[in-house]
Amino acid sequence: MIPGFMCPSVPRSAKTFTISVPAGDYSWTFVWGEMNLMNGQDAGDKLNGKYADAATSEVTFTIAAGDEPKDLGTIELTTQ
Repeated sequence: MIPGFMCPSVPRSAKTFTISVPAGDYSWTFVWGEMNLMNGQDAGDKLNGKYADAATSEVTFTIAAGDEPKDLGTIELTTQ
């Protein structure tokens, strides 16, 4: 993980996006936030925290020095 590195938010309509990162092992985290419309407060994660922690996220990949751009394909997230 790159300390302090954060991928920009990607609009729902985006089908693909590109980021450049140095060589290393990566674990992606995802949070699909919900907002309580009555009080404007955070009301949880629609993914139930499954991908919220880099140490336990199942979405990982490795970039080796000199690698060509990688297509990570479709990343399917579930709540189970």
